[in-house]
Amino acid sequence: MKDYYKILQIDRDADAEVVKRVYRVLVSKWHPDRNQGRERFAAEMTKELNEAYAVLSDPQKRAEYDRIVSQKDLYESVEPEPEPEPETAQTPAYDAEVLFNQAVRYCELGRYEEAIEAFHQAIVLKPDYAEAHFRLGALHCESASWEQAIAAYKQALAIEPNYVDAHFGLGVAYFNLKRYEDAAGEYKQAIQLKPDFAEAYADLGSACFNLGRFGEAVGAYEQALRLKPDFTEACTNLGSAYRNLGRYDEAIEACNHAIRMKPDDARPHLELGAVYFSLGRLQEAVDAFKEGIRIEPDSADAYCNLGLAYGKLGRHQDAAEMYKQAIRLKPDFAKAHRGLGLAFKKLGRFDKVVEVFEQATRINPEDAEAQYNLGLAYSKLGRYQEAVEALEQSMRLSPDNVDAQRELGAAYAALSRYEEAIAAFRTLIRMKPDDGKAYSELGHACRRFGRYDEAIDAYAQAIRLNPDDASAHDSLGLVYRALGRYEEAIASFNRGIAAAPTDASIYNDLGLTYGELGRHEEAIKAYTHATRFKPDFAEAHCNLGVAQWSLGRNAKAIDAYREAIRIDPRLAGAHNNLGLAYRGLGRHEEAIAAFKQAIDLEPDYAEAHFGLALTYRSVGNRRAALAEYEILQKLNSELAQKLYDYIHQ
Repeated sequence: MKDYYKILQIDRDADAEVVKRVYRVLVSKWHPDRNQGRERFAAEMTKELNEAYAVLSDPQKRAEYDRIVSQKDLYESVEPEPEPEPETAQTPAYDAEVLFNQAVRYCELGRYEEAIEAFHQAIVLKPDYAEAHFRLGALHCESASWEQAIAAYKQALAIEPNYVDAHFGLGVAYFNLKRYEDAAGEYKQAIQLKPDFAEAYADLGSACFNLGRFGEAVGAYEQALRLKPDFTEACTNLGSAYRNLGRYDEAIEACNHAIRMKPDDARPHLELGAVYFSLGRLQEAVDAFKEGIRIEPDSADAYCNLGLAYGKLGRHQDAAEMYKQAIRLKPDFAKAHRGLGLAFKKLGRFDKVVEVFEQATRINPEDAEAQYNLGLAYSKLGRYQEAVEALEQSMRLSPDNVDAQRELGAAYAALSRYEEAIAAFRTLIRMKPDDGKAYSELGHACRRFGRYDEAIDAYAQAIRLNPDDASAHDSLGLVYRALGRYEEAIASFNRGIAAAPTDASIYNDLGLTYGELGRHEEAIKAYTHATRFKPDFAEAHCNLGVAQWSLGRNAKAIDAYREAIRIDPRLAGAHNNLGLAYRGLGRHEEAIAAFKQAIDLEPDYAEAHFGLALTYRSVGNRRAALAEYEILQKLNSELAQKLYDYIHQ
């Protein structure tokens, strides 16, 4: 005898109202119109439901049924258990349906593991149970088990190819695996079967958006909104698609429309902020991001975007605070770590930059950009060996990063690892053959390594690519001067000055070259230009003093040295030269004081010890002169011998 209570899924003491209500729900669920592709099974279920309801809704029939069942239960309790009857064709289907309904109840109670097991058992009993496969796929989506969801949805579609919701669910699973083309295909199938499926149009728009097909995305979102005008999410996404097409006015209108529909939804505010940011309307962007954060204070992305806007406004401290909030909410948020590091960089806090990017690289050692920024910060702090390690790692991860390759070469050069620096800059040139700056940097490394011919070739290439590169002309002049090719050096410096008429450093280099040639008047003119264009150029003032002193103009030399010392009191060379000028004027006490100051700044300054000893000898202090001689023997034996000869004349 069939268990009518079990068929209607009610207790034996259920009253007539419960029987009626449950029957209506179940018979509606199994109506053939709602079970396309499963009409035969639905008809069987409907027949059983009608039969059960006919008995249990009639008080007399129900009483008779209960009496018979009670006698049967009593009989079964005292009699040996009979052999099971052969299973009828519809018994597994019925049991599968019971398991399915049990699984649905488990879902409603949040008991998902038990629900999955019950769906699996239903499928074992009835392998072609499309809805069980579908619901299993939906459960796997809930737990983000996308591959398992795909398998379940595909099973459902193999049984019922026109199962609209299964196509849609399969699209969702593909989308979350970033298989956007496959997702778009499934959404299109769902739309073909159900042309008024607004959600499918909206998700098709998102798939196209992620494929960079923004025009198609706009079309899909617009259709979703035609079908469902109050679809806030589609309206916001439409704004995002418009933004990516540069259609900013339409983007603003879409976002504002979404805000009007749902003012307490953070996303339209945040997207509106992104539109304003793209337009450079930064204060409006800040206001929109802030409103989004007010509504949704746990959005790490929102804080990060607000940080970007503050950064563009030059409010780097505010930017740093926003990035910190983003990281607090999402500790492994690489974009926020990067933004925080760059904010500290703008604030000149390279110690903090190092801290941030060290943390970023601990979170993800494969983040090439974080490794690059870490290397850059190490270089700024003079920690060149660590810079090399970070930059080498960055290049391993991202071999095409021109900036990282450039910084790597510079770090090698700072460590005096010139062979590696030269190799790094040659690699940079292969990466970017028209980069004049790369040729200049190659020239610098070759010059410091004493490979002057290669340096000349490199600077010549830099100048060929950029004839107005004053720095390259200046550097070429330095090589010529080192080779004693003074006229070529002077010509190079003058070409640099023609390209940059107010560049004080080139005038200074020109003056030094004239000085080496003994052309002190021309040197004075060059140094005068240097100090006019850069009044706080202490070295140029000092060099001007040397030129004046070389012409016997000690008083003018003293003025120049004093100005150099005023600008930079720690310039030991200026103090030494001041001592020489005082000594030339017979102002021995002042000379002694100047030499001592130079030695205080640089205790191993041999020339200052030599000048001090000569001055002591001039004032008759032979003992002090001999004491300086003892020091000089350790610093410069040639000067020590000269001093010895002078003392013992």
